[in-house]
Amino acid sequence: MRVFVLISFMLCFPEGKIFIDELGNEVKVARAERIVSLAPNITEIIFALGMGDKLVGVTDFCDYPEEAKKKEKIGGFINPNVEKIISLKPDLVIATKDGNNPVAIERLRNFKIPVFVIYPMDLEGVARTILVLSELLGVKEKGILLVEEMKKVAKEITTKVQGRKKKRILLLYETAPMIGAGPGTLADNLLKMAGGENVLSDSPIKYPKINLETAISRKPDVVIITKMKPGSEDLTDIKKVFGERVFYVKGDLVNRAGPRLIYGLEEIFKILHPDEE
Repeated sequence: MRVFVLISFMLCFPEGKIFIDELGNEVKVARAERIVSLAPNITEIIFALGMGDKLVGVTDFCDYPEEAKKKEKIGGFINPNVEKIISLKPDLVIATKDGNNPVAIERLRNFKIPVFVIYPMDLEGVARTILVLSELLGVKEKGILLVEEMKKVAKEITTKVQGRKKKRILLLYETAPMIGAGPGTLADNLLKMAGGENVLSDSPIKYPKINLETAISRKPDVVIITKMKPGSEDLTDIKKVFGERVFYVKGDLVNRAGPRLIYGLEEIFKILHPDEE
């Protein structure tokens, strides 16, 4: 299990506090009054901690909560505009190993801008990330309360599914072509916690591209689709084969490593166990 290490001692007030990020880098944070987020999940966490007013820049894909859409945009998730970020004069940039361009991160560091990198890969990892960011931003108690609530819901669900027969689940991120959730993905973690068995857990890659024949051969009891617009025509064959076994969950709730991941877990649980209130 990955351990998120946090060094929380104070060196001296002018220089700030030293933290160790997920890449093992020492990041000195003197203040966090002008923050740039390089990923939607980071933006969501910062808002959930009540620190949204400190955000001076977010990516083009940061669309939740609604207030995030009004923030200054710094470009894409993979290709952020480094010059734009520098112009915003941030005292802290928060990035993710899962998608952000390491070259862009290094360029920011060359300009003496503190960059803290996170890498949550499951619900437990999201909880650790929330805790370390709350410490980093000076709102530790808010982080603890948020994590406690998430863990409470997760524990209730995992307790309810104990001893139940596991349903076989095929989760699709896309339907044309069909791209599924393999092992090590956020969705794979949620499926297991909700009492399911991922039919693509033996895939050698996280996001395997499959065809309809493969989907049928895996004999799923449930097919979950996370497309934002599930009414598109490319679902015709899937619906024809699997019928009422096809369900929809908003993509952000299972693909975005932030606080709302717990809602994704709840939705999957309800799909697999409709008899539970």
